[in-house]
Amino acid sequence: FYGNIVSTDANEFISYNYDLLINYFGDNEILTLISSKVNAKFRIGFDNSNKDINDIIFSNIFNNFAKFSNEFIKYLEKIK
Repeated sequence: FYGNIVSTDANEFISYNYDLLINYFGDNEILTLISSKVNAKFRIGFDNSNKDINDIIFSNIFNNFAKFSNEFIKYLEKIK
């Protein structure tokens, strides 16, 4: 993705370094652009988003936050 982000809030978000970034969105070009510009060590996303920017991709749980949080905790414990 290429482009300039003119939003002050988005640029502030991008300016920080993150250990973990959870891309809790689907197919959204603007959020994908912002996520691709964030300096994060590790990214988690979903199968309906851009697979190139995420390190772990969850399938079939995008609209089920309870199931996502359970699976996320399982993976996080194994990664530690």
